[in-house]
Amino acid sequence: MNIKRVAISGILFVVVALSALAWMKRQPQKAEYGSTQGERDVDGVTSVGSISSNLPNDIKQELEKMESRRIAADKEILKAIERVSNQLQASSGTQLAPPPPAAPKPAPPPPPPPPPPPSPAVVPVSADDVVLVVGVLTAPREASRLMHIALGSLAPKTAVVVQYRGELKAGEKEQLESKGIFVYPAGDYPQVNDNMKKTHGDSIERVKWRSKHVLDFASLLSTMLTRYPKAQYVAIYEDDLLLAEHTSERLVDGLQKGAASMGEWGIMSLYQGKDSLYEMSFASPFSQIPSFDKFPGFGTVALLFRPSVAKEVIAHCHERFAEHPIDMLLGEFYGRNRPPIYFATPNLVQHMGIRSSFPGNGAEREKLKSLTFVRYEDFKELREKPAHPYLGCFKDTVLDRDLSGMFDYSGSYGTPSKCAAFCSKYFFFGLQDGRECFCSNDYGRHGAAPDEQCKQPCSGATQCKSCGGPAVNAVYRTGLVLRADNTVSASEADSLRGSWATDYCA
Repeated sequence: MNIKRVAISGILFVVVALSALAWMKRQPQKAEYGSTQGERDVDGVTSVGSISSNLPNDIKQELEKMESRRIAADKEILKAIERVSNQLQASSGTQLAPPPPAAPKPAPPPPPPPPPPPSPAVVPVSADDVVLVVGVLTAPREASRLMHIALGSLAPKTAVVVQYRGELKAGEKEQLESKGIFVYPAGDYPQVNDNMKKTHGDSIERVKWRSKHVLDFASLLSTMLTRYPKAQYVAIYEDDLLLAEHTSERLVDGLQKGAASMGEWGIMSLYQGKDSLYEMSFASPFSQIPSFDKFPGFGTVALLFRPSVAKEVIAHCHERFAEHPIDMLLGEFYGRNRPPIYFATPNLVQHMGIRSSFPGNGAEREKLKSLTFVRYEDFKELREKPAHPYLGCFKDTVLDRDLSGMFDYSGSYGTPSKCAAFCSKYFFFGLQDGRECFCSNDYGRHGAAPDEQCKQPCSGATQCKSCGGPAVNAVYRTGLVLRADNTVSASEADSLRGSWATDYCA
């Protein structure tokens, strides 16, 4: 059977080849006797009648006979091919597969999207119109709030400058610059090296780190003064802050209105992190620091300078950068020059940092919390007399706490009454995960959660089931109320404690 199939295939090949050869010989050539190239008939063959009517009759008759024989031969060849094809199909028991269809042409690529419309031109504040310049010092850290601070500081008559050490996150530099913010990298300082003297018991690595911080601080002040020489105030913020609502506008408005009463002040802190500086009054936007020994309580979280004082600070930093960290260096400067120092009441920023940019720092930093920071400008919720202590269940995140004041993770204040006592200088407190206690003067930045999520039993009294849950706070009022004259009253606290004992467990 295989031999027969091979023989038939060979015959088919010969027949097809002869047919092709015959076809090639019949292709029209340039005719003799000056005739034109023949036209094709419907079968694709050159028609004899189309060659020339001027040929002699005997030649024409001979051509017609040849044409007839050629047509008859073509028919016989086609019949032979059909017979061979049928025999092959019968011997194999299958039908010859049709030729595969031609591969479809790939679809043309979609047209490119139209280019985005050009962004409206950013019109930067004219250097001559700038009243306040805000500078942000940023370094690689887990919880940098650079974008919140830089973009949140933009306001009329305000310019923003960002100095970064290390690398910014993807797209941040372009986004900041699109808003007219000047962004530049921190420099390298040859004078900061391994040959520096160790002070304060610090390792040489820590000495170099803090010295760069001092020189970065001076560089940022200098850059702001150079770019905006007519500015009336220059501020430096760390990159792990929460800003109050309309911080820049409130600063400029308050300083210009209070210029007469404040006199020639030199430095102002927008933040205070010490109980000893706590003022139970929101009546005045700015209060003078009581004495020099209180200055370290401000740190360098958010400081405002008059330009004349800023220039003196720059010189002092360059002279003494290797001796002290920046906060102690500024304390030394204050001790020598005694410029009048004020602080904002309430504070306009809250320190949110949980990690220093130097490895190993952290625990002492995250407990630096303002007692008077209020995010919202109208203080409306602080004025409401609490008829009921429980405010609801609210979401929280580790890197951006909703209740931004003091806190305790130990469980020592794990009931409503104990947490309220811990947070007695704040307007609100919250319990989370059955044991963690948080204090704040505002709440709700991340939105509400269902009350069912805040029914975890309290670690200090397991019969109590209103101590929050994982990543949610059961939020309560402490009982403080802001009076019409912006002074604070604690008269409601006692009545609320009775409600906690009867309704929510003490």
